[in-house]
Amino acid sequence: MFSKNGVLSFSLIYATIAAIAFCIPCLFFLMNTEFSQLWLLYLGNALFLGCMIIAVLAFSRRFGGNVTTKSLLVSGHVITLMGVLIASIITLIMLLILIPELFKSAPSGEILERKPANSNNILFVLALNTIVGNFFSRLVCVYDSALYCKT
Repeated sequence: MFSKNGVLSFSLIYATIAAIAFCIPCLFFLMNTEFSQLWLLYLGNALFLGCMIIAVLAFSRRFGGNVTTKSLLVSGHVITLMGVLIASIITLIMLLILIPELFKSAPSGEILERKPANSNNILFVLALNTIVGNFFSRLVCVYDSALYCKT
């Protein structure tokens, strides 16, 4: 079903755009030495959400507006899953580059000197935000966009 008419490449392009849109504010969050601006991660979730809405609307428009609601929902889920996977990989790469001491084995007080203001583990905060935040944003955008396209 998804190999016809370039749907898989279409999904991959929009998933990559959404992942990059999420990772730009995440990069600014990681570049800050105090890790106190968590709002940047939520901004990344909002950008990811916006890209998902645009992707579902573009999917509907690409196929002439005569796609079924089921096709819109499935394509939205596929694009979201691809986007979360790509965003997770990019976030992990950014962590490895910007905070290399995070994965080193050392006594507990020497691993991460620049802790976030409200958390003891930056890896947990980023993983939770990247996976759960973006995954649940699909609940809003995919269903609403699919229903908007069909009305």
